[in-house]
Amino acid sequence: MDKFSRKLSGITVDKSLEDIREDMIKGVNSVSNIAIELINSLNEHEYEEPMKSAIIMMKENVPRLLNESLPTSNTFTNIDNTLLGTKPYREHEMTKKIMDTKPSGSELVTELKKRWKEDNSISGLNSSIHALIENKIFYAYTQLNWLGYYADDFAKVKKNKDRFNASQNDMRHASYAHMASFLISNDKKFREKTIVSYEFANVKTIVCTPESFLNKITVG
Repeated sequence: MDKFSRKLSGITVDKSLEDIREDMIKGVNSVSNIAIELINSLNEHEYEEPMKSAIIMMKENVPRLLNESLPTSNTFTNIDNTLLGTKPYREHEMTKKIMDTKPSGSELVTELKKRWKEDNSISGLNSSIHALIENKIFYAYTQLNWLGYYADDFAKVKKNKDRFNASQNDMRHASYAHMASFLISNDKKFREKTIVSYEFANVKTIVCTPESFLNKITVG
């Protein structure tokens, strides 16, 4: 998944999308086989209801569901490599229409909500898992980076400096911090994207600098 994400972001990766697809299938197959073996090792007759029926149902359905979750043979074959990366995305007329107006954070939240609804409608991802706060933050933070809003230059990978990985860590930091009262950072790009992401996900965590945090505590 890391190589897939980097490839989509326009970063040079030593494998084609088709090779990455094959690796993903192998990985999913490996995990799936372990899961199926563990389920099959259970003796449903040793359990009382409702666990007994649950084990029987898992044995019947889990192998089929796991098989259906595998990427299809043509998942990546139709992707145009010239469209990979943030450059063509930001040059697209729909992106320029939004970003050329220098939108405020609140205006971007409105746009993100519109895109979230459209993406869910197209993909059918309306499950409770997709609606988790963490996933909403991931979605908003990623979209903001790609739109060019206080974006990380994660396409640059220098010796001992992997900006893509650092950007992903920032996004995870924002996600984990939604459970806190304050998120304190000196990184303006990180703060601005997180503030919009939190507003989109209806998170009440206060994002601030160390100085503004101390002022709030002192005044409080």
